[in-house]
Amino acid sequence: MLGSSAPHGPLGSVGLAVAAHAPCPVVLVRATPEPTGPPRDVVVGIDAHDPAEAVLAFARKAALASGVPLRVVHT
Repeated sequence: MLGSSAPHGPLGSVGLAVAAHAPCPVVLVRATPEPTGPPRDVVVGIDAHDPAEAVLAFARKAALASGVPLRVVHT
């Protein structure tokens, strides 16, 4: 899991680089001192040929806990 405090955009350059090149699941979380509005969707990306069950379970749990939809994107 990585955090980001990048002032521009949702993620920092390091987080994006790690997510793009990691051989394992990566969770990127935008750091904010306080909630800035209502919770948004939880989005999880998977490889359709090799879905990671633990990643899907984590995303589902996070969406349920936040009361928001889960959106799954795949390759």
